Amino acid sequence: MNKYYEVAGKALKHYGFENVTLTYLTEETNVIYQVTTDQQRYVLKIFEEASSCYEDNMAEAYLLDLLESTSLKYPRLVKTKEHESVLKVYCEEESRFKRLMMYEWMEGVDYETHETYDYFEELGEVMAQMHQATSDVILPPHIKPKKWDRVFFYKDEIPVYHMDRYKDHVSDNTKKIMNQVILILNERLKSIYETKTPQLIHGDLNPWNIKINEGKLHLIDYEEALFGFPEHDLATLLYYYQVHETLDYEQVKSAFIKGYRKFNTTHMFEEKTLQTLMISRRVNFMNYVLTIRENPKEFIEYSVTFVKRYIESYGG
Repeated sequence: MNKYYEVAGKALKHYGFENVTLTYLTEETNVIYQVTTDQQRYVLKIFEEASSCYEDNMAEAYLLDLLESTSLKYPRLVKTKEHESVLKVYCEEESRFKRLMMYEWMEGVDYETHETYDYFEELGEVMAQMHQATSDVILPPHIKPKKWDRVFFYKDEIPVYHMDRYKDHVSDNTKKIMNQVILILNERLKSIYETKTPQLIHGDLNPWNIKINEGKLHLIDYEEALFGFPEHDLATLLYYYQVHETLDYEQVKSAFIKGYRKFNTTHMFEEKTLQTLMISRRVNFMNYVLTIRENPKEFIEYSVTFVKRYIESYGG
């Protein structure tokens, strides 16, 4: 039995379902269950403290509510009988409350390995419509999404790459390069917010958060909902296609922007900004993998070549 099965069972009492089957699915950054009733399937997500905070969950719920005004397909939020979006249930084993959210089940196959340039164009259309839904929204005071205005922007996130415990994975030269680029990136990330007006965006547009169902795309996992800019979403996507076995970076970017401009003809995606955001994500990952992988050295050494290239091209 999964460690949170009892927590999930307690949570279901708040939704008023009858004849429910609860099935454990997976544990990655969070713990996921499938909830099945006589009529429908749902996803119940139990958040781990390291992956998000209550403010993050509330920002996600607010964004999903905004998308109700669109024709987009997305995992609609299921609220409790008390009309709560984010449920808190006490976990006896850990002596603390766990945060949970429930969504309608989304059918489809993973986007990864099924990508085409036509799909990237459709993805641009989807993102433009999503961004339209949030572009003029003034957030209420209780909605406090994170901002990507520095390299280490997650709550309580700290740089660990310079610690002695990781010296076998990070060379002194790599530390110097990371120190240098972080100074550059933090200044540029901050400046993006000083020159533009931020809005709620998806925040984690990676190939595993995109599903294909009956030939149409839809997005899942809005947990990283971010107070940022369209560039953040595109740069996050492009990070995974900088070097690809079958897909060309420039064609991926062009297809996305072509689709985006069907709904927004004025927004410009500057390459320097996209590169800045992609390198920021990479440096963040270089730091993060040290804490989760037994042997992160290969990723560190591979990634530092991208960082040096960025400094050479855009460091001035």
